[in-house]
Amino acid sequence: MQRTRRFGFALIALLFCGSAPLFSCVPVVSLGTQIFICQGSSVTLNASNPNSTYLWQNGSTAPTFTASTSGLVIVTVTNSCGSTTDSVLINVLPAPNASLGPDTFLCPGQSINLSVSAQAGISTLWSTGASGLSTSISSPGTYWVQRSNSCGVSRDTLEVIGLSPPSISLPNDSWICQGSPALLSVVAGPYDNVLWSNGMNTASISVSDTGLYSVTLSNPCGSMSASTQVRSLPDPSNLLPDVAFLCQNGTSILDPGLPAGSYLWSTGSLAPSISIQQSGSVWLSYSGPCGIYSDTAQVVVEPTVNIELGPDLASCDSALVWVPNIPGLSYTWSNGSSGDSIYASQSGTIWVSYSSNCSSGSDSLEFTRTSPAVLPVIDTLYRCSGLPLSFSIPPQPGTSLSWSDPNLSGPNVSFAQDGLYTVTATNDCGTVASSFLVKSSGPPLADLGPDSVLCDRLWIKPAQANFNQILWSNGSTADSIKVLNG
Repeated sequence: MQRTRRFGFALIALLFCGSAPLFSCVPVVSLGTQIFICQGSSVTLNASNPNSTYLWQNGSTAPTFTASTSGLVIVTVTNSCGSTTDSVLINVLPAPNASLGPDTFLCPGQSINLSVSAQAGISTLWSTGASGLSTSISSPGTYWVQRSNSCGVSRDTLEVIGLSPPSISLPNDSWICQGSPALLSVVAGPYDNVLWSNGMNTASISVSDTGLYSVTLSNPCGSMSASTQVRSLPDPSNLLPDVAFLCQNGTSILDPGLPAGSYLWSTGSLAPSISIQQSGSVWLSYSGPCGIYSDTAQVVVEPTVNIELGPDLASCDSALVWVPNIPGLSYTWSNGSSGDSIYASQSGTIWVSYSSNCSSGSDSLEFTRTSPAVLPVIDTLYRCSGLPLSFSIPPQPGTSLSWSDPNLSGPNVSFAQDGLYTVTATNDCGTVASSFLVKSSGPPLADLGPDSVLCDRLWIKPAQANFNQILWSNGSTADSIKVLNG
């Protein structure tokens, strides 16, 4: 009996009191080292243990935790035997993004790089066979890129368009035909931008005003500009002058000055202009940018002329100076006019120059604008007894004088006898006459009388008027003066 009791005691001591128990009740957690998930998805982590409590890094106390963003997830599990902490790194993988952008252009002799942005864990494959983030393109065509990872595949395609710099062709001259607008046009490619000097941006514009117009075409490969001069075609019914003048024994050129086109003259010439040497009718048929027109000119032999204005002129009024109106002869007058006559209103030299295809020259005359004759107004002239009196009338151009005394003539005379004399002056403006007495007298007596007291004003006059001329202290030469201040 005693041996059996000791065996049982020893067994119990082994089961409950030994240093190495047969099982452990501490929580067991294994979340792993790191987990990869795709963008937009999630993963549920399970830390379940019997009779345990849980605490995750965000404060959650559930046995499981759902993660959808990158980061470190930590959990602590606790029971009556103790606690266990574990963690795992969550990596969210982005979805592959293959974006090449819009189609692009490739200019001659150039190359371009196609590229995509860097993405971790993404593999890249180009249609050229390249596997990097970019590839070089030197020829037009369709190109693609494919990007992939465990979350999927993305692919994009781009068109590389071969493009050349723009080219423009405009004529040097463009024409407005009989008031109809001129149409200016360029050939623009689908990728060319158009800009005209008047601000329009269409391939064709209609213009009604003459002048210089320019246009610029541009695209990603360059730009080019050109210009054209818009002109107005002359009246097709007046291609030639009605009359063309030909110098004697000379030649004349008929040149309508038209734009490039097809010419046919009555002489058989196809040139834009012809040389004529004889009188007659000449016609032209012309085909140009505005249509077909014809016109006729009469060729007339122009005589050599010599224009003369005639003798010098003197007139009381304006005078008409004229020259013959000869077709083909142009005039220039001294006053700048160009007609066949002018009115002369001031004294001076009048000249005219003339020219034509066959003649040229000039002539002049002197024009004198006369005024009505003027004679002095005299009542009486005094001469010293026994002595002649000299008398002069100022000369007036174009005026003749006659005296009542046949012994007198001209503007300078001498009176030896007392009496009544009459002088008559005549010019283009008419005739005037003046009469006066010549009397004998002693020496002139300048007697103003006694001194005077001035209250308001005073007229002063010599007491004796036997003088021909008088000069006052104030410079006056009148018979009397009015004194206002003493």
